This record gives sequence, structure tokens and C-alpha cells, in this order.
Amino acid sequence: MTNDDTSSEVSSSSSPNSSVKRWSSSNSILLIKLYIIFEVLSFIILLCIGATKAVSSRDSISEVSANQQQRQKLQTGRVLDIDKQYNSTAIHELPPLSSLLNPSHTKVIGDISFLLDFAIIGFPKSGTTFLKDYINQTSQTYVYERELCIKKYSDLIDFVELYYDLHEQYDDNQQQQEQGGYPSMKDTSPSRIKFGLKCPGVLYRNDLSIYKRYFPTTKLIIGLRSPLSWFESFYNYQMTKRNPSIQKDTNTTNLIGMCKKHQKVCTHRARFHSALGRLGKTSLDSVDELNLLFGQQQSRVVEEDRSMSTAVSNEEGSSSIRRRLQNKQHEEQHNGIPNQILLYELNQIHNPNTSQHFTQAIKDYLDISEERLPVISTYHQHKPRTIDICNEEHEQVRKVLLQIGIESSMWIQKYFLKSPTVNVVDSDSFSELLDAWQVDSCLNKTTALRGS
Repeated sequence: MTNDDTSSEVSSSSSPNSSVKRWSSSNSILLIKLYIIFEVLSFIILLCIGATKAVSSRDSISEVSANQQQRQKLQTGRVLDIDKQYNSTAIHELPPLSSLLNPSHTKVIGDISFLLDFAIIGFPKSGTTFLKDYINQTSQTYVYERELCIKKYSDLIDFVELYYDLHEQYDDNQQQQEQGGYPSMKDTSPSRIKFGLKCPGVLYRNDLSIYKRYFPTTKLIIGLRSPLSWFESFYNYQMTKRNPSIQKDTNTTNLIGMCKKHQKVCTHRARFHSALGRLGKTSLDSVDELNLLFGQQQSRVVEEDRSMSTAVSNEEGSSSIRRRLQNKQHEEQHNGIPNQILLYELNQIHNPNTSQHFTQAIKDYLDISEERLPVISTYHQHKPRTIDICNEEHEQVRKVLLQIGIESSMWIQKYFLKSPTVNVVDSDSFSELLDAWQVDSCLNKTTALRGS
């Protein structure tokens, strides 16, 4: 073999290795390029994510700011547009329960006013049960089936837990409807917008302060009734729901004045105007108003002040009376609640001449617009009766109740209705019915019996 052949052989034998090296070199360059492209793409993706988070953060800050503004409005007692609340994304998405109650659920730490839109707090035996059932007949309202009273702080915690759960059900139901899911199930879930409760007797107790502090925008509905009619109805109700043996005690003269020994019925509880005065809707700056609010008790004070030394002028005596009596309700008046009030008289409900006005007033007050509330049918209740207030044996208590009716009628019309936050169902019929409180209805009954 020659040298040239040998060289040629060597050359040919080394050629494959050179090809591998060239391929390997080009592949490395390709990998480097791919790596660089990957890094660039990763950087771009990170930039996009950062921009998205920044936008989301600004939206969150805007939402928090909006919620803070809303809380400020609630704290000032201004009435908000409830429809806008529920159409708003921020309100539609409930805040977490942990932002409303502390971890142990023993203290309210957030704004809970949005949980309660209205409350039926009228006096007992003034149509509160009927009104609760009537309002519940629309798909835009939900009133808890049983009486739900917030008398103490632990009741407030229970209320928040219960009504937060109801709002969650409403929220879930709304989302299902928006996504084409299940329709509203009226009888099994509160798929309605306005949430309310029924608790008669609030104005007799201290839970009024809970409404002022935690529910300043809740609309209050208060039913009234002639003191004479109320006393008879409430007395019969209390007697018939107890042991029948108690029914034999019908000496109503024992019930004149303040309630004693856990009594629920007494003439003092028929002083509706005194209870309404605790709402702080009037100025209490006139002796005439104080005369009406305190009745015979205040009249005695007036006589005492009039018997003062002649050195005290009439003007000074009048000022003394005013100061002494104003102090008795100063706390309630000074800490008056900002809530809107709707008043109705019981006879406006089932009277065919006024029931339509009653229905319309409820719709307007609660912003029920999409549906028509059903027509209220006229009916007469037949309930067990222990006493007939018009019987002669009850003449003494009837006189006291009539005087209370006169004072209540005058104070409500002359002072209470002047407040811009107090509304009434059909002012004409309302005034006529309150004027009737100043007349002994038993006289008409006696005259009718004699005529027959």
C-alpha cells in the first residue's frame, strides 16, 4: 500500500467524526436560540401577569373605597337606594361573615345594616301577623315566618348568623338565575330582595337602641289601634291563651296604671304616644306637647308649680315645668333614631274604602314595583272573648282609656306627623280614624242596641 492510499484511508475514516462535530455544534446553537426565545416569552408573560394584577389591585381598591363610602352613608343615617344595593356587584357579592362577626361569634365587628331592610314593630294586636303574611306574598320580599325579636346582644348575634345564611341563599339563587339555572323557589328559599322581620312591642323595650346603632336605615312599620279596642283585644288574647281558670278574674280596675307583677295588659301600655315619643322624632320644647305626653301625671306637676310662691313669675314657672318634664324623656329624644317610619291604623287594612290605599302605601314604602300585591279581602274575626269592654263593670277603665285615646290622637297628629321621616297610610282616613279615638265607641254601641 502506498502512502497516498494510506492518507486517503485516514482521511475517509476521519470524515464521519467531523460530521458529528458539525451537527453537534449547530444543534447547540439551536438550543441556545430556543432557550433565549423561551426566556423572552417568560419575561413577556410575567409582565402581562404583573399588569393584570395591577389592574385587579386598582379595582379592589376602588371596591373597598366604594364600600367605605357606603358604610359612611349608613352611619349618617341616610336612606340608601336598596335596589341599587342589590344590583351592585359589590353588594351582590356578600362580604365574608368573618368581616361581620369576630371568630368566636360573640361580637359584631362590621356593618350589618344591609341584612335588614324593614321591620314590623307595631304594637301587639295591631295587625302585625296579617302584615307579615301579606308582605310575604310577593317574590320581592322575605319576612321570617316567626316573630324574631332582638331584645339583647346575644339575639343580635343569632340574627346576623341567621340572616347572613338567608342572604347567601338569595345570592346563590340569583347567580343560578343569571346563569340560566334553577328558577326561584318561592316557598322554600328566600329568593327575594327585601328582607324583613316581625316583632311587636319593640317600643316598650330597650331593643330600640339596637335598631338605632346597628340598623339605622331599616324602614320601620308601626301599626296603631284605638286604646279602647286594643285593651279589650289584648286582654282577651292574654286570658284565652292561658289557663282557663284565670278567665274568671275580670276586674279590669286592677289594670289601671302601670303594669305590675309581670302583667302584659294595663292601661299604661295603651299610651301609644308615649311609646312613640321614645323614637325622638319631636322636639319636646312645648308645655302643650308635654301635657299630652305625660297626661294626668304631668298635670299634677303643673298644679304643684302653679302653687309656688308668687315671687316666681308665670314665665319662670313655665320654664321650670318644661325643664322638669323634658328631663324625663331627654335621653330618648336626644338619641332619636334616624329610621323612616310608616304608620297605619288597624281599621285601614280590612276596610274596602281604604285597603287599596294601604296596599299602595306598602308598595311605595318598600319599593315593591314588579308585582301587584293581592287585594285585601274584608273579613270579621270571631275569637273567644273574656270581657266586653262596653259592659258597665268596665266603665272605670274605659274612662281612663278614653282619656289616653284623646291624648294619643292629639299628640300624634299635632306633633309626631310633623317629622319628615314619619309617613302614614292615606293621611285623610288616618286622621279620621285617630279623631274617632276621642269618642267613646261604646256610646254608639249602646245607642244602636237601644234603637233595636
